[in-house]
Amino acid sequence: MPYQTSKEKRYFACPQTCALFEHEYELDLSDDKWKKIAENVEQCLRNFYGSEIFAMFQKLPRENWLEIEDPSFFYLDGIKIWAVIDCSFRSEDEITIIDWETGRSTTA
Repeated sequence: MPYQTSKEKRYFACPQTCALFEHEYELDLSDDKWKKIAENVEQCLRNFYGSEIFAMFQKLPRENWLEIEDPSFFYLDGIKIWAVIDCSFRSEDEITIIDWETGRSTTA
């Protein structure tokens, strides 16, 4: 269903629905390419749900969450900096910020 809602660009009317890059930019992909993309997404999700960080997220009390995809700002040397981060949370006496990149890794 998410594939179909993206293909029909329903995300314009309802931003919480699936929006695939390939549909937004109307890329013409073969069925084999779509299959490879779907397999990659499935593997990424399996990796995430099996990760230590996901296990930690499940144990984290709700009141410790600070951000989840909300625009926010902070001041740095008197300059207001706007940012949209994936999540941040408080643990003990520190704050952790996590931001996933959607591109390929630049490390070797």
